[in-house]
Amino acid sequence: MTNEEYGGKSMKRFKFVLVVIIAIMALTACGSDNKKDTEEKTLEDLKVEFNLLQTAEVGQTVPLEANVTSNGDPITDAEEMTFEYWNVNDEENTTNVESTNQEDGTYTAEVIFNEPGTYEIYAHTTAGGLHTMPKKSITITGEKSAHSEDEAAHDHSHEATNSEDGHTPSADVSIQFDKINEAKLKEETSLTVDVELGNEPLTDATVLFELIDPDENHELLETDQVQEGTYSTQHTFQSNGNYQVIIHISNDEGLHEHEEHQITVTK
Repeated sequence: MTNEEYGGKSMKRFKFVLVVIIAIMALTACGSDNKKDTEEKTLEDLKVEFNLLQTAEVGQTVPLEANVTSNGDPITDAEEMTFEYWNVNDEENTTNVESTNQEDGTYTAEVIFNEPGTYEIYAHTTAGGLHTMPKKSITITGEKSAHSEDEAAHDHSHEATNSEDGHTPSADVSIQFDKINEAKLKEETSLTVDVELGNEPLTDATVLFELIDPDENHELLETDQVQEGTYSTQHTFQSNGNYQVIIHISNDEGLHEHEEHQITVTK
């Protein structure tokens, strides 16, 4: 075999190996991108269908049901699924009810209201690291039950704040959101909150901003503690309209508070 023939075959083998390597790299990158897209989609597509009667009678057993899905598939292992309710005329007192996991994406509980009035109920749901809490209301009619005092004994007392959602953080927690009434489309916006516990800055907490856009898509933003008790992040809004902003605050000692606000995004 001549040197030219040997060199030609070597070059062909080199080109073949190079093509194979490039193909493998392309497939690996594609797989990584698909995995990343799937992970992001899982968070964005967390849906909770909260089923609740519109009206009921005092003393009637009221079923609470939440169907939790992601990308159309049932979530059978949600990290949290609790119902929180309060009378709109007594927002300082809320009650939390643990749900029963039916292991098919459905989470259920039952409540008996012993006083007439309008009640608002959150379906707190945490799955895949995302927390969402759809809210509905129910009107209870009839006469006040003799058991209403017993029910009140199980309520969790909270101190009123400037929150817009009816939920009120515990008396020792102060949440001060640097509220932005209006943000500009596709311009970086600063989201900042000051948190105190017992009149002292709350440090080393996990503070998240949950954004819900006009199409009810959810996005969870982590924050940095920029100074003691102050947590901040930057975000660029991609759509016009009214956004719900839910601030989640937790720590290793079992604290879990939230507060809801609204931001209007304009061009």
